[in-house]
Amino acid sequence: MDLRYTFGENAEDYDRFRPRYCLELFQEIFQYANLKPKASAVEIGPGTGQATQVFLQAGCKVRAAELSPKMAAYLREKFAGQAALTVSCCSFEDFQAENSSIDLVYSATAFHWVPEEIGYPKVYQILKPGGTLALFWNHPTVSRENRTLYEEIQAAYGRHRLTGKPPKKYEEVAQTIARYGFRDVQTKLFHSSRTFSAEDYIRLLNTYSDHQTMEPNAKAALEQDIRQAILAAGGMVQLTDTMDLYLAKK
Repeated sequence: MDLRYTFGENAEDYDRFRPRYCLELFQEIFQYANLKPKASAVEIGPGTGQATQVFLQAGCKVRAAELSPKMAAYLREKFAGQAALTVSCCSFEDFQAENSSIDLVYSATAFHWVPEEIGYPKVYQILKPGGTLALFWNHPTVSRENRTLYEEIQAAYGRHRLTGKPPKKYEEVAQTIARYGFRDVQTKLFHSSRTFSAEDYIRLLNTYSDHQTMEPNAKAALEQDIRQAILAAGGMVQLTDTMDLYLAKK
């Protein structure tokens, strides 16, 4: 099963609970790209549009490549009446754009789903000379301020043998971008925090593919352990969001 399709199974919770990105991150993109009014942009994997709205508000004409039919339908309904947005239900690998025609290509916590040997050359191909690539991710973790809760949640994952794949190191991502011919590669980090009730945190976890695809009994047991740990700690859990942004020019 292609895990990219799992996100559309819970689009409403995805839209409600998945994190937004801080204003400072977008300000860095706009300052770096120096976009003109009605600049052409391609968004790779918009999901339910956590980042899409910001680029539309900035005056960009956005073409979004969304693989999941359910996510694409949700996105079209959410932004109904936005003439500046076109949603194509396809992978970026199959997305069609003329060479050297796009001012900005961006992707919010999605570009890792595109094979790099396909994704980076294709971005380079469709960008105008001087066009901008902006890739950014959000890596949420349970805050360590409540050390006991953090350790109990980590132990629950260990008991149920579910471990997330660690993100690539920042330097490695920047080096990969440069290796495909992009210039003036820049990396920025941003931080924020969010607080969830036990039930809302469980709903957030169920927007991630590794949780969605667990064996049902194991998934229920993991969720119960996490729920009990949060309730024992007062009923709330704080997450720390680390957002990494990569900017580069063709």
